[in-house]
Amino acid sequence: MGSINDHFSDLSDYLLASRSAKASPAERRLADAQSFLRHFLKPWLPPTLRVTPGAVFDSKDRFVGPFDVVGADPFCPPVGEGAALRYPADGALFTLHVRDWAHDDMSAFGALSHDLKKLERKTSNPIFCAAVTFNALSLSELTDFLGAREGSSIDAVLSVGHHLVVRNLDDLYGSSKRVPMVSERGAGPSLKAFAFLLLKLAASFAGSPFLLADYQHL
Repeated sequence: MGSINDHFSDLSDYLLASRSAKASPAERRLADAQSFLRHFLKPWLPPTLRVTPGAVFDSKDRFVGPFDVVGADPFCPPVGEGAALRYPADGALFTLHVRDWAHDDMSAFGALSHDLKKLERKTSNPIFCAAVTFNALSLSELTDFLGAREGSSIDAVLSVGHHLVVRNLDDLYGSSKRVPMVSERGAGPSLKAFAFLLLKLAASFAGSPFLLADYQHL
């Protein structure tokens, strides 16, 4: 039986291998988001968590979106149907954009994330925003993007099969002044770290303990 790293390495390979080279950029973007949702997010996140495309709105009826994925509390159901789904900001846990950096301007997601964090919520914790790409990007490219103005409101970037860079929010990984960002290299470790990060966010949002901390090294 393989380790957890092996599982996520195999999953990364599957996600990358299942992409169609013949698809147009628009078709590939939709397929990438659906594949990431179906094969990664839904199997690994709590089944009660709502995970669909949608936008987010607050009690002042201001909305931001759409996002490729919104993760939300089941007790704050969305309004609307299909592509017009809108989630209450108080129930939104995270948003993701799954994009091809060769064809999409990620600064647009940065602007959406900036506006999203301005929505009114009862909690002081901001909605977590992450960018996901199936492109092979270097660690320095990911770090530079998060450090630039257009990426300043994005909390993490995952290059599937390669690297993950996460902003050190709330000193989760020690002093953010000394370590403003943390990274994970390699197909398996980076995707595993992203899964555990989202699980930790979901547990914290629900007020539950994170029970997998002792498994992160496997």
